[in-house]
Amino acid sequence: MFGDLLTSFNGAGLLLAAVAVLLLVMLGFTATPRAFMDRRLRRIAEGAGLTVSHRTRQGEQAVSYPRVTRRTRTAFGYRLMLALPSGMSVDDVTRHIPELADGLHAQEVRVSRGRPGVALVEVYVRDATPEAFDLDALRTLTQGATRDLWLPVGIRDDGSPYRVGLGHLLIVGATGSGKGSALWSVIRAFDTLRADGLAILYGIDPKRAELAGVGGGFERVEYDHTGALALLEQVGRVMDERKLLGLRSFAATAERPWLVLVLDEFNGLLNDPEASRRRRIAELLHLILSQGRSLGVVVVAAAQNAQKESLGQLRTHFQTRIALRVETASDVDMVLGAGSAEAGARAHEITPATESNGYATAGVAYARSDGEPVPVRFRFPFIRDAEIAAWVETAERSNGHV
Repeated sequence: MFGDLLTSFNGAGLLLAAVAVLLLVMLGFTATPRAFMDRRLRRIAEGAGLTVSHRTRQGEQAVSYPRVTRRTRTAFGYRLMLALPSGMSVDDVTRHIPELADGLHAQEVRVSRGRPGVALVEVYVRDATPEAFDLDALRTLTQGATRDLWLPVGIRDDGSPYRVGLGHLLIVGATGSGKGSALWSVIRAFDTLRADGLAILYGIDPKRAELAGVGGGFERVEYDHTGALALLEQVGRVMDERKLLGLRSFAATAERPWLVLVLDEFNGLLNDPEASRRRRIAELLHLILSQGRSLGVVVVAAAQNAQKESLGQLRTHFQTRIALRVETASDVDMVLGAGSAEAGARAHEITPATESNGYATAGVAYARSDGEPVPVRFRFPFIRDAEIAAWVETAERSNGHV
């Protein structure tokens, strides 16, 4: 009998021990990653000099470093929330992105601001760039998901759609970056509004590039500086008429639709050799960009390079700025804003898309907007010439030009 009791006790003890071990393992899975990452970050911070020196109450010299308060998994790796010691800023963390990437064995690290005293660090342990896709894939992803005045134009790293607000939009990308598909992705995003009579497209294309052959798909397109000036003057008159209505905010109607002004080769438009006409074009563009949104006028501008003389005074008027592949880190900052390249928008490191690599990087871009100031990486769909031709035919018919 005593043996049976002993056996029973041992069995119960083993069961309790197993439960205890299981609980410890479960606790380890929830607590250990953050604690382990905190120790790892401390070593990286000490080696990189990402520390703050101070004196304790006892008068001894001490060093503080960022502490990991939260670690969460993401589709591309994990996200760290860092509590910063007094005297350290998010900019200090941003300046040590190369050391963080190497120390964390990450392909890429991005840093942004959380609440006061907190830095958010996105750690990419693998390449999360979406595979090339077409417009149908984007439509499938966004089907049934409606957001007023937000236009889906691409897919983000985490597989969710990237949307731009209905405001002025700037796209800059070097040759072979996918700028044409990017511009047409935005144009196509207006399809529903245009088909419902709530948006009218105007275009200016000084080099007869992407807008050549759009025909009646646009209400009006100009291909030289004289015509461009005339069109900008027309837009200015529409704005003057709408100002007289005294509207507190713009709401599109069939009688008063959104006017979408698509400007391809933006730099060429501002490099008019005739001085007086160039000044007037620049004056009208500034007026349209600074006042147009509240009057129902939206500018979508595309350029091949980030010329300071073209973008310097106008960039801040674009609510969303997008950089495809560009040549230098300074180009990234010129398009997206100061410090964007350092914060993780590595558009200058995107490999050129060529026939030899199957255009594997075409359409990959970084964006920064007023509503989402942290640089976001996403990809535009690839749009074929046949799709553009089909769109023109459909748009001409719906506009009554066929």
